[in-house]
Amino acid sequence: SWNPQPVGLQEVLVTLRHSTDTSFGVQRSITQKLNSFTRVPDYIAYLAHILFAMTQEADYVRSIAGYLLKNNARLILTSSPEVAEYVKAAVLRAFDDASVMIRNAAGQDIVAFLGVLEPRNWPECLSQLVNMLDLTDLDKQEVAFNVLEKACEDYPRRLDVEISGTRLLDFMIPKFLSLAEHPSSKMRSHAIACLSYFVPVNCQSLFVHINAFIACLFKRASDDDPSVRRHVCQSLVLLLAVRPEKLMPEMANVAEYMLYSTKDTDENVAREACEFWLTFAEDAELAPYLQPLLGKVAPVLLDRMIY
Repeated sequence: SWNPQPVGLQEVLVTLRHSTDTSFGVQRSITQKLNSFTRVPDYIAYLAHILFAMTQEADYVRSIAGYLLKNNARLILTSSPEVAEYVKAAVLRAFDDASVMIRNAAGQDIVAFLGVLEPRNWPECLSQLVNMLDLTDLDKQEVAFNVLEKACEDYPRRLDVEISGTRLLDFMIPKFLSLAEHPSSKMRSHAIACLSYFVPVNCQSLFVHINAFIACLFKRASDDDPSVRRHVCQSLVLLLAVRPEKLMPEMANVAEYMLYSTKDTDENVAREACEFWLTFAEDAELAPYLQPLLGKVAPVLLDRMIY
């Protein structure tokens, strides 16, 4: 039911078009103008309209609107219901745009608005994201999973909610576990990363599937993609800190794998694996389990030092 006023729309558009001018005087004027726009009650609706509907505009102009929309996400809390609904609908539709630049901008907006509104107040967004994971278009699958990963990383507790009698994560966790087998390494990496973020918050929906999760980690431990291996190491570190009893039956194998990963040629994997030994060393209750391994661990750590 919201529609932009032509004069206001033109004023915002002209400002966005000039925002790439690097001269100091212009930048100062643009900043002042953008700050003054935030006092307009439906400013975020204009930004959402430019991002989604103004396909005749250059992608950089539309993506700047998306960037400003993300930075002003909190304004939705004080917006009228008409403006809020328009913004939410426009962002979701922009997320299906043909342009990668626009989809990325809309993805950042979704993460910001989900954080501000909380997932329980925007269930249709989560529904769209999860449904996109089943698409045959890999690009759209990956961009949806990228947004979900950021949400899982930034506010895992907020996702652990019940909506209309259904616990959201009771559906999402098994979905992530199945996608850890995806042919695309990016999808596998997103899946394991998302699962790992629910370990520190003691998410019951994850711990119901804890054995399947650990089996998944062991299966992906030798993955060809270093990003997947890094997230496997990250997950094992988090499990050691939160649920060490689940790793104890397989500790000899886990320790061997972490030793191997500490020597990984990919620095990000090796650094993540080092966190495993740090977690061990800082927990007095785990220290006895580390002692028998020191003969193997110490030489590897010394060998991998920079100096």
